[in-house]
Amino acid sequence: MIAHVLYSTRYMMLNFAPQWQHVRHNRHRFSGILLLLMAVFLFFTRITPVDAAKKTTHKDTEAKTPTYKYVSVPNVEEVNINFDRATIQKGYSIQGPSQEVTLGVPGGSLTEYDTVHINIRALKKKFLPLDNEQSLSRVYAYSITEPHGEKVDVSQPLWLSLLAKKESKKGYTIKLWNAKIGEWETIPTTFNESANRFNTTLSKRHAIVGVFAKPYVEFSGKASWYDWYGAAMNDLPIGTRILVINPNNGKQATTTVVSTGPYVANRIIDLPRDIFSQLGELSSGVMDVVVRKID
Repeated sequence: MIAHVLYSTRYMMLNFAPQWQHVRHNRHRFSGILLLLMAVFLFFTRITPVDAAKKTTHKDTEAKTPTYKYVSVPNVEEVNINFDRATIQKGYSIQGPSQEVTLGVPGGSLTEYDTVHINIRALKKKFLPLDNEQSLSRVYAYSITEPHGEKVDVSQPLWLSLLAKKESKKGYTIKLWNAKIGEWETIPTTFNESANRFNTTLSKRHAIVGVFAKPYVEFSGKASWYDWYGAAMNDLPIGTRILVINPNNGKQATTTVVSTGPYVANRIIDLPRDIFSQLGELSSGVMDVVVRKID
């Protein structure tokens, strides 16, 4: 048996040695043919390592990370929590980073879901399109999704509360980032002075919000009149030009702040006799006004 194997091996070496020498001398030609065959195979199968990697990455990202239609920026701090069906039906609130933001979800607003995931995060302002916006708080993003990132429908308004960080809160409001128009949008806001918080309601499953200066500086309250050539006001510096509006009849007039005052509770401005008479009856003594700073 061994002799037979040795004989066969010798026979192959003697007969195929010339052919092997031929192949060795023409190895470049065979390499080119091999590469051509590989290229034809890849063309018909339409599969490349790059395509496969792209498909896998996209699929993994889509499954694990919710998609935000607004500004996507690096986060500073964030809170993540899941709520079960019993909690969803009852209603709940969640506090975000440093308890500066609170999001309330009324019972019944997400009843068709067994579990929801809430994410609240504080955003770095240097990555946001703030332009000339003057902020009074950090900017926050919140999102409500199903656990794997699927969208949810909000059937009732959510309530949102943001903590003010400075002493002066007049002339500020909550604004919402509107990605469609690329601007910060003013939304109806109330201020709770005892809690030092700005409050609003939203019917959105995700949003980016913050407390910013209003498009114009505006004050609302009572006005009285006196015999003087300009207005007296404590909230704006002397020399400020102002527009005064009577919200009850729409009449308006302009004047200049020339003094401080008034020092009577619930009054924000003393108007010259002639300006007061343009807006309402002198005999009323006091009227509701909106005072707006003129740039």
